Parts: sequence; C-alpha cells; structure tokens
Amino acid sequence: MSTEDPRFALAAILRPVTPGILKSIVAEAAKSSGATPQDLGKYEALMAQMTPPVLDLIAADDATRTRALQALTLQELEDINVAVVPPVARVGLLEIGIRLGRAEVVAAAQGRPDGAAIIREFDVLATQLRAATMYGLRTERKQPR
Repeated sequence: MSTEDPRFALAAILRPVTPGILKSIVAEAAKSSGATPQDLGKYEALMAQMTPPVLDLIAADDATRTRALQALTLQELEDINVAVVPPVARVGLLEIGIRLGRAEVVAAAQGRPDGAAIIREFDVLATQLRAATMYGLRTERKQPR
C-alpha cells in the first residue's frame, strides 16, 4: 500500500492545529514575560504572520527549509522589537510549541502505516526550528542596541 510523502502528511496534520498552539504560546508569553498587552499583541501578530510560510515549508527539502527558516528568523528581527519577549523566553516558548505540536502529530499519526515516518519528519522540523531560532538569537546579539 502506498502512503503519501510524510512531509505532506505532516503539513496536513499541523495546518489545522497550529492556531490553537499559537494561542497557547501567546498565553504562556503573557504569563512569563511581563510584557504589556500591546507588546503581546505585536508578538501574536508576528507569529500569525510567520506561520503560513513555516507551514508551507514543511514539505520542502532540508536545505530549502534551513535557508528559509533562517531568513524568516532574520525577518522577525526586522519586523518587530522582539525584545518584548526576552531571548530565553522565546526559546522556552518555541519548546512549548514544539511539545504541543509533537503531541498533536503523535496522536494523528497513531495507527497510520506511515505514522513513524511522520513523527520522524516532525522531529527533523523541530531540530531545524531550534537551529533557526538560535541563529536568530546569535544575529540579534550582534546588532547594535
């Protein structure tokens, strides 16, 4: 029996659940960052703006994803004063999003013949998201204040 490409399946799983994951991330940012409601609104708007391109990248090859995720991270630095959520908090929020996303993927992949491959692809994506975030943080530190 032929199954679809696990990256396309992963994209199909994540697309509908991502808005709820983003709401959870913003709620956590509100609790942990001490940012103003206006700053959190900017952060939520930025995440909502960056989400469609990230979801579109899920099906891309690794090299394309890596380049594009780094470019999106640099765009984030230009689009908003990301200091509203401190770097250590952004890393923590990313990890929350990854944990919530992985739980959704594991639940959706259960019982599928390609389920293990879908979960592996999620783990690859998570590694690439972490690397792009760290790339952005290193770049941010180099920028003049």
